[in-house]
Amino acid sequence: MKKHIYIDENENYEFRFGDLMVRILNVTRVFPSRDWRVGEHSHTCYELHVIPAGEGIVTIEGRELHVRGGQFYITGPYIEHAQQVVEANPMSEYCLRWELIPLSDHTAESDEYRTLKKYLSHCYPYAFEDTNRIDHKFERIFTELQVPRVGSQLRIQAILVDIMVDVVQSVDIFGNARKLMEAEEVLRLNRILEFIQKEYHRPITAEEVSCLLFLSPRQINRLLQKRTGCSLGELIIRRRLEMAITALRQTKLTIEEIAIRCGFTSRYYMYEVFRKHGYPSPGEVRKVNHA
Repeated sequence: MKKHIYIDENENYEFRFGDLMVRILNVTRVFPSRDWRVGEHSHTCYELHVIPAGEGIVTIEGRELHVRGGQFYITGPYIEHAQQVVEANPMSEYCLRWELIPLSDHTAESDEYRTLKKYLSHCYPYAFEDTNRIDHKFERIFTELQVPRVGSQLRIQAILVDIMVDVVQSVDIFGNARKLMEAEEVLRLNRILEFIQKEYHRPITAEEVSCLLFLSPRQINRLLQKRTGCSLGELIIRRRLEMAITALRQTKLTIEEIAIRCGFTSRYYMYEVFRKHGYPSPGEVRKVNHA
C-alpha cells in the first residue's frame, strides 16, 4: 500500500465554523493497490474517506459496507473500522482527519453542536454520493502543495473550508432524512399496535396488516423487530393474553367464552398459550381473583 501524507497537524490548518473550531490533523492520499488491507482500528478524531475511483469493502463496527468511486463515508472518534480493496478493481482514497472543538462551554451545550456531533458520529455504515466532487477539491490541494506559490496556504485553507461545508451539509441532509424516516417508522408502528388492540379478538394475518400500511409482511416484521423486539404474531398473542387475564379477573364469563372472545381458537389452546408464556392456568388466575 502506497500512502502519501500531504498535510499533518504541525501545519496548523484550523478555522472557525460558526461557534466551533475545526482543526485539520492531516490530509493523506492512498494509491490503488491489490494488497491494500487495513485491519480493525480507530482514531480519536473524525475521518473523511473519499473514494475517487475503484471499489472496496469497509467494515464499520462489525457492519460491512461496499464503497466505490464517486462516494465518501465518515467515521467518528473511537469507531472501529477496517478496509480492504476489491482486488479486481482496487480503490484509491483521499482521507482528511479533523477535530471539532467547541469554543466555549455555551457552544458545547448548544443544540447545533450536539446535533452536528450526533450526525457526524452516527452516519455509518453509509456511503454518500460525492455530488460536490470533493475528490476534485482534494486534487486542487495536492496541486497547490506540489507547486507552492504565494497565497497557496490561503487557497488550501479555503478549499478545506469548502470541503467541510460539503461534508456538514451532506450530513445535515442525512440527519434530517433519518429523522423523517424515524418519524414515519413510529407512525407505522403506532398504526400496527392500534390495529392489534382493536382487532385482537379475530384472526389477523400479516397480509391484512400489509394492505393496511402498503408494506410487505417482511418489512412489517423487520419494523416490529427493530422497534419492539417482537414479531407480529408475538404482539397479537401478548394482546390476547392481556385481555384474557383482564376478563378472567373482572368478569363471570366462562373460560371457553373468554378464549373465543380474545381470539383463541379454543380454551385448550388458550391454556397452552398461558403455559408457554409462564402464566398460571386460566383456572388458577380466576381462582386467585375470586377467592
